[in-house]
Amino acid sequence: ISTANNGQECLDMISNVYKLHSGHVIPANATHLSGNVQQGSDIAKFDVIIMDMMMPCMNGIDATQAVTKWSRNGLLGKSPPVIVGLTGNSLEEDIQRFIDAGAIAALPKPLKMHQLIDVLKAHGIIFQ
Repeated sequence: ISTANNGQECLDMISNVYKLHSGHVIPANATHLSGNVQQGSDIAKFDVIIMDMMMPCMNGIDATQAVTKWSRNGLLGKSPPVIVGLTGNSLEEDIQRFIDAGAIAALPKPLKMHQLIDVLKAHGIIFQ
């Protein structure tokens, strides 16, 4: 598990893990971030990103859009991370903004683990 204090820090972490340089992915050594990578894979990766909507420097919507763009351009490998938005506002328009930005869902704060698990199951990310 990794944490970022803002959207830009999140993008920097993803860029570092996936070794994004000049629009190309260079496989990373899967041992240098043991808590964040799938061992034995060609590319170190994040499976799920829980993205808070309100962050300093860069908000969660902008960061989600950037990660989604990288994914669509094939820069995050064959299994890019999925993004679950997190918001203190359960307004339908906030939830829709996250979905439009590329998140699979947006959950209210405080995060309840059973809600996250339900979303991940519904999207085939975890099975039980």
